Amino acid sequence: MEYCIDEQDRICRVDEGWMAFARSNGGDLLRPDAVIGCRVTDFIADLTTREIYRTLYDRVRKGATCTVPFRCDSPALRRRLTLRLSPTSDALVRTESFLVAEEVRKMALPILDPTIPRSADKLMMCSWCLRVRLDGRWRELDDVRDDPRLGAVDQVPRTEYEICMSCLTSIYPGD
Repeated sequence: MEYCIDEQDRICRVDEGWMAFARSNGGDLLRPDAVIGCRVTDFIADLTTREIYRTLYDRVRKGATCTVPFRCDSPALRRRLTLRLSPTSDALVRTESFLVAEEVRKMALPILDPTIPRSADKLMMCSWCLRVRLDGRWRELDDVRDDPRLGAVDQVPRTEYEICMSCLTSIYPGD
């Protein structure tokens, strides 16, 4: 899956992989005509992750290629991907996502289903690895699937995003 952004961080090009991924994941709002011209940061919920992307884009615009791991799960699938950002000959930032591993969950996770109603409760999730913060610790969703704080099949907590220290360290090694 690939897309490019211009010097104002606006999406200016998406490939067929983008469109196929959006279609297969209920992302009708991510059609090319709906995203071309939009700032990529408009699709990122938390400020820290926005700043991480801006920092990575700045590095790429100075000639570097950046590669970082991330998660892109669905309710039924656990997905590990690699994100590679690289400069193009026409001064764009090319963003490519590569599937590293995909695993079917034994049971779907309602917390990841955007069609399930949200309660007033709040759950913090890492925007990079999708672990949740419970009792001050970051935990894998599948390990806490039965925790009542993740909600039930008919209603789940509102998800807010931040980035855990482990992911921050993996994105900025040695910084």
